[in-house]
Amino acid sequence: MDKPYVVGMDIGGTNSVFGIVDARGNILSVDSIKTQAYKEIDDYVNAVAEKLLPMIEEVGGKDKIKGMGIGAPNGNFYTGNIEFAPNLPWKGVIKLSELFQERVGVPKVLNLILALDYSSRSEITEAVRNIATKVSKGEISPEEISEQTINEHLY
Repeated sequence: MDKPYVVGMDIGGTNSVFGIVDARGNILSVDSIKTQAYKEIDDYVNAVAEKLLPMIEEVGGKDKIKGMGIGAPNGNFYTGNIEFAPNLPWKGVIKLSELFQERVGVPKVLNLILALDYSSRSEITEAVRNIATKVSKGEISPEEISEQTINEHLY
């Protein structure tokens, strides 16, 4: 495997955590910064890059990195942008993937759109409770629980 590592990053309203993992999901290195400390997106990207680039060098350099995945609020999978994220200090449309690709130099940057906030957690909790109640009453069996079942119990 000539590019055995991937950079992963989770951008939250308070903290941003990033690291490097191998093909088995083993975390090789991890670090973080305070998201809200950077009012300008360029300052934020530079701060992440200052910490991330030495981590990349420790695993053999950019040639060993297959890509970078970023979890971000209001991330657009198709464009790689963050769009009008209410809990981040940067407003409007942010060309996040492009900025990280230019600054860090990894070959591919992908925005992941999984961003569960507190309201999503309560929605999922409520759905699980409702499904569990139906199972305990014998209305459905555990084997019948599918993505569709879960979807039907979400708000």
